[in-house]
Amino acid sequence: AQACLRRQSSSLDPIFMFPATTTKATSSRSLVSRLILFAAKLGVSGLLLAWLFYQTSWQELAGIWARIEWVPVVFGLLLYFVNLLISSIRWRMIANLEGFEEKRLGQYFRYTLISSYFGLLLPTSVGGDAVKAFYLSQGWKRYPRALVTVIIDRLSGLWVLTTASGFAVVFIGFPDLPVPIRYGAILLSVASIVTVIFLPRLLSRFRAILPNGAIGEHIRNPRAWPLIILLVIAVQLSGAWMYLMIAKSLGVDLSLSFLIVFYIFTVLVSVFPISLNGIGLRESAAVFLFSQLHLPTSMGIAFGLTYLLIVAIMGAVGGVVYFTMPRVGRVEA
Repeated sequence: AQACLRRQSSSLDPIFMFPATTTKATSSRSLVSRLILFAAKLGVSGLLLAWLFYQTSWQELAGIWARIEWVPVVFGLLLYFVNLLISSIRWRMIANLEGFEEKRLGQYFRYTLISSYFGLLLPTSVGGDAVKAFYLSQGWKRYPRALVTVIIDRLSGLWVLTTASGFAVVFIGFPDLPVPIRYGAILLSVASIVTVIFLPRLLSRFRAILPNGAIGEHIRNPRAWPLIILLVIAVQLSGAWMYLMIAKSLGVDLSLSFLIVFYIFTVLVSVFPISLNGIGLRESAAVFLFSQLHLPTSMGIAFGLTYLLIVAIMGAVGGVVYFTMPRVGRVEA
């Protein structure tokens, strides 16, 4: 069994973590297309950052970093740690509902930390998710079903944010928010609610393309979801609190209403798959929203860089976990 796991881990596609079972010609074309996609995303991130840095004063940015308060940054790091822990609890519940055998929460948390490490290395934001699915399935036989658990886990968080976006612009109010963004958020919120209402029909229609046994009766049971949604909300609250700590470290006091809008829209913008792990998009959104408070471009850039620092530190922790775990069954980058 150990030798089997070692062989399976060595057959990983080193870029997107899928099994290397294609022919050499097909694999070469696939590799070229992925490299082109990676280069395009890297270009988008690079252009956005270049434009932002062009618009800012380097002296001003250096001054912000010189005055940064590191205690809130450390607290933000701890909140990110809590965020990943709650995410692991949620993922474990979803995996159990999908029929995966009981594992200790510590194992799921370890897989989540390792995925944060691979999320720094792989050229897509879902690279870490693919690693999580591989560790859950312990090979390729049940990998498709394991990947479904990770997708459900990610989509549940995205659903809460998209649903909340419409309510945020309607009830909180944001007078300077552009009209297309305002109505786009409302339409996104309505679409999210409608999707949930018609979800059983959608699942029955697409069941043929789902892995065998995926999304079974247990996970489709409405009574299983209230606790999962509460955990999703807890994850988003810890994320928003982390954003608040980052802003505080930069000397920016955010009101609760602005924080809600700021968090929802920066996260949703960074999800768009047109940049490298949301880099450039997140900073651009922060610059735009901070401009509504008459803050300079450098403040939005500093916010994005501080966020990336926290993510990088936690990714490094995941790397330590990865390299200190037993070699058997380890995903080889």
